[in-house]
Amino acid sequence: LKRRMLQSIMATRTYKEGEIVWSSGRQAEIAVLVASGRFIFQNGHQIHPFQRGAFIGEIDQILDGSALTTTLRCTQSGSCYVAQRAGLRKFFEMYPGSVLLFMRRQFLE
Repeated sequence: LKRRMLQSIMATRTYKEGEIVWSSGRQAEIAVLVASGRFIFQNGHQIHPFQRGAFIGEIDQILDGSALTTTLRCTQSGSCYVAQRAGLRKFFEMYPGSVLLFMRRQFLE
Protein backbone atom coordinates (compact mmCIF):
# COMPACT_ATOMS: atom_id res chain seq x y z
CA LEU A 1 0.00 0.00 0.00
CA LYS A 2 2.82 2.44 0.86
CA ARG A 3 4.61 1.65 -2.38
CA ARG A 4 1.48 2.32 -4.44
CA MET A 5 0.86 5.60 -2.66
CA LEU A 6 4.46 6.71 -3.21
CA GLN A 7 4.28 5.73 -6.88
CA SER A 8 1.05 7.69 -7.28
CA ILE A 9 2.71 10.95 -6.20
CA MET A 10 5.73 10.61 -8.51
CA ALA A 11 6.09 11.72 -12.12
CA THR A 12 8.98 10.96 -14.49
CA ARG A 13 11.22 13.83 -15.57
CA THR A 14 14.28 13.82 -17.83
CA TYR A 15 17.35 15.90 -17.00
CA LYS A 16 20.18 16.92 -19.33
CA GLU A 17 23.83 16.93 -18.39
CA GLY A 18 24.61 20.15 -16.53
CA GLU A 19 20.98 20.89 -15.66
CA ILE A 20 20.27 22.08 -12.14
CA VAL A 21 17.54 20.03 -10.42
CA TRP A 22 17.26 22.43 -7.47
CA SER A 23 19.30 25.31 -6.05
CA SER A 24 20.48 26.16 -2.57
CA GLY A 25 18.51 28.99 -0.99
CA ARG A 26 15.26 28.27 -2.84
CA GLN A 27 12.21 26.74 -1.18
CA ALA A 28 12.24 22.93 -1.09
CA GLU A 29 9.62 21.71 -3.58
CA ILE A 30 10.69 18.24 -4.72
CA ALA A 31 12.53 15.03 -3.90
CA VAL A 32 13.75 12.64 -6.61
CA LEU A 33 14.36 8.93 -7.07
CA VAL A 34 17.06 8.43 -9.69
CA ALA A 35 16.00 6.09 -12.53
CA SER A 36 19.05 6.69 -14.75
CA GLY A 37 21.94 9.10 -15.17
CA ARG A 38 24.15 10.65 -12.50
CA PHE A 39 23.60 13.53 -10.09
CA ILE A 40 25.80 15.38 -7.59
CA PHE A 41 25.50 18.01 -4.91
CA GLN A 42 27.27 20.90 -6.57
CA ASN A 43 28.28 22.45 -3.26
CA GLY A 44 29.03 19.17 -1.50
CA HIS A 45 32.07 17.00 -1.03
CA GLN A 46 30.63 13.68 -2.11
CA ILE A 47 32.98 11.22 -3.75
CA HIS A 48 30.49 9.23 -5.80
CA PRO A 49 27.58 10.59 -7.83
CA PHE A 50 24.04 9.50 -7.09
CA GLN A 51 22.90 6.83 -9.52
CA ARG A 52 19.92 4.55 -10.13
CA GLY A 53 17.99 3.83 -6.94
CA ALA A 54 19.18 6.85 -4.92
CA PHE A 55 16.41 8.84 -3.25
CA ILE A 56 17.51 12.47 -2.94
CA GLY A 57 15.66 15.19 -1.10
CA GLU A 58 15.96 17.56 1.83
CA ILE A 59 13.02 16.13 3.73
CA ASP A 60 13.26 18.44 6.75
CA GLN A 61 13.07 21.44 4.39
CA ILE A 62 10.23 19.89 2.39
CA LEU A 63 8.19 19.34 5.55
CA ASP A 64 8.69 22.79 7.03
CA GLY A 65 8.92 24.76 3.77
CA SER A 66 12.35 26.20 4.52
CA ALA A 67 15.19 26.96 2.11
CA LEU A 68 17.34 24.24 0.56
CA THR A 69 20.94 23.85 1.75
CA THR A 70 22.21 22.07 -1.39
CA THR A 71 22.28 22.44 -5.14
CA LEU A 72 21.64 19.23 -7.08
CA ARG A 73 23.06 19.02 -10.61
CA CYS A 74 22.81 16.35 -13.31
CA THR A 75 26.27 15.21 -14.46
CA GLN A 76 25.10 12.51 -16.90
CA SER A 77 21.77 12.84 -18.69
CA GLY A 78 19.07 10.67 -17.21
CA SER A 79 15.66 10.59 -15.61
CA CYS A 80 14.16 10.70 -12.14
CA TYR A 81 10.85 9.99 -10.52
CA VAL A 82 9.93 13.35 -9.00
CA ALA A 83 7.71 13.79 -5.95
CA GLN A 84 6.27 17.26 -5.27
CA ARG A 85 6.21 18.68 -1.75
CA ALA A 86 2.42 18.47 -1.37
CA GLY A 87 2.37 14.79 -2.32
CA LEU A 88 5.24 13.94 0.00
CA ARG A 89 3.61 15.76 2.90
CA LYS A 90 0.38 13.83 2.29
CA PHE A 91 2.33 10.55 2.13
CA PHE A 92 4.06 11.30 5.45
CA GLU A 93 0.73 12.24 7.05
CA MET A 94 -0.74 8.89 5.99
CA TYR A 95 2.39 6.92 6.98
CA PRO A 96 4.03 8.92 9.79
CA GLY A 97 6.53 6.17 10.62
CA SER A 98 8.02 6.55 7.14
CA VAL A 99 9.23 10.06 7.86
CA LEU A 100 11.70 8.69 10.42
CA LEU A 101 13.57 6.92 7.63
CA PHE A 102 14.05 10.17 5.74
CA MET A 103 14.51 12.80 8.47
CA ARG A 104 17.83 14.61 8.79
CA ARG A 105 19.11 13.15 5.54
CA GLN A 106 19.68 14.68 2.17
CA PHE A 107 19.77 11.37 0.36
CA LEU A 108 19.07 7.70 0.82
CA GLU A 109 20.78 4.99 -1.21
